[in-house]
Amino acid sequence: MGTRETFDASSGSLTEAFDALCAVLRTQGRNSLEFARARVRYEVAHLFWRSHQLQLRADAESSRFKSPGAGRQLLVVHEREPVAESVLQLAKLQGFDAASSRCSDLADSLSALRPQLVFLDDEPHRASKIEAIDLCRRQARRCRIVLLSAVRSPMHSWPGVDAVMTRPASVQAILERCCELVPMAGLA
Repeated sequence: MGTRETFDASSGSLTEAFDALCAVLRTQGRNSLEFARARVRYEVAHLFWRSHQLQLRADAESSRFKSPGAGRQLLVVHEREPVAESVLQLAKLQGFDAASSRCSDLADSLSALRPQLVFLDDEPHRASKIEAIDLCRRQARRCRIVLLSAVRSPMHSWPGVDAVMTRPASVQAILERCCELVPMAGLA
């Protein structure tokens, strides 16, 4: 049973307990043992109702909150880079539909996953990165590419890349840049 159904059921139980309390009050009086029992049943029903009401509010609030990466598909391309693993794990926690691929499996991953974003780490050799960028541009023309590089002025040496982040870059900064490249309006 969902939160709304549980709340509706507890509302019905609360109404029944209140009606029973009123009936015992009319017939037995306020000082009777039956009234005390009916009052305890009503208080318990009220506590359940209040608990379910709070849960319903919490569910409504959480449904309004959108994960930062919600709806965005991210492919993390790496060889042995620990930063790539961190990006992958944090991306999943932030709602990205994230997967990882080795450079050697990139063609298959692009075909299967059809990502909107590709993150390349700094680990592969320059030739591997250039091949990966070229492959992304041929197979997934609309995807955006974010490259992590140790080079201080990398824009001249990485054509075809949408964003170059120089080391050191925090994982959070990398994911924020990914969100900027594929805004919510572009997810439809």
